[in-house]
Amino acid sequence: MHDSGQRKVGCLARWMRVAAAAWRVRLPPLVVVFAVGAFATLAGAQQQGPDAPTAEQANALFESQQWEQAAGAYEAITRREPENGAAWFRLGYALHLLGEIERALPAHQKAAEFAPVPAARAASLYNVACAQARLGRIDEAFASLGEAIDAGFADTALLQSDPDLQALADDPRLASLAERTAQAELDFWVGEWDVVDAQGTRLGENRIEKVVHGHLILEHWTSAAGKSGKSANYFDPVSRVWKQAWVGAGGDVIEMSGRFRDGAMRFEGRQLKTDGTIELHRTTLTPLPDGRVQQHIEQSQDDGATWSVWFEGLYVPRSGS
Repeated sequence: MHDSGQRKVGCLARWMRVAAAAWRVRLPPLVVVFAVGAFATLAGAQQQGPDAPTAEQANALFESQQWEQAAGAYEAITRREPENGAAWFRLGYALHLLGEIERALPAHQKAAEFAPVPAARAASLYNVACAQARLGRIDEAFASLGEAIDAGFADTALLQSDPDLQALADDPRLASLAERTAQAELDFWVGEWDVVDAQGTRLGENRIEKVVHGHLILEHWTSAAGKSGKSANYFDPVSRVWKQAWVGAGGDVIEMSGRFRDGAMRFEGRQLKTDGTIELHRTTLTPLPDGRVQQHIEQSQDDGATWSVWFEGLYVPRSGS
């Protein structure tokens, strides 16, 4: 049955931005709110046959949500350019929305085969699993989910709520996979980083490491001015949320908890200052398709009535890390 586009369509709605960021393609409004980021540009200057659609024509159909026509256009493009991962991804998406899951599945598999970066491969493999689940291929769906997690998929909430995966809901293997994704949700932050502002001015450096058999993530921050601070981050197995405790060189403490949702790790909590005052604090860590991480920190001095930006930094992998 053709999906009208009035509701989220399982895995595709959440992960289309991941693929879009990698392939630098624009999305229809239906899916923009649900996803993260990662595929290379769907070029329009390739050699065209006399009657073959151009990439621009196919994209226009896709962006106007004319799914049948878009699917036909991308099918023609994939016949002409069998290694065009972006075309395969969009073909699978259009067919999935049309309810043609049997035809969507091989397109998702081709998108995974030609994905240029791990995040794009993770998105495509997740779509493969969604299609397999809807077709009743339960064991295959679990195998594909495992591959997606190995490639970097780490959205526990989506895994547990996605309507495309309803056929897997009562299988204990899904809970096991959810545990794996929960423990890996903050892995994108692990590494050695130079931190810069929007103009490229160096703000400092940060080293994020996993210790205690991967159950604890430690942050070691040093600002450009030489000030330091550290945070300990861990996944609480009872509350099922991430906890962060930060201690700055001046003695201030920040306590927060958070979840990975809408493509970012979102912490909220409070800052306990040495003068005895308390301010609300929230931090968003967003993995970007090119491997960088955006950190946005806000604080409120009036119990959340208003918020101001406290820190904005772009994490760039240090050479060799």
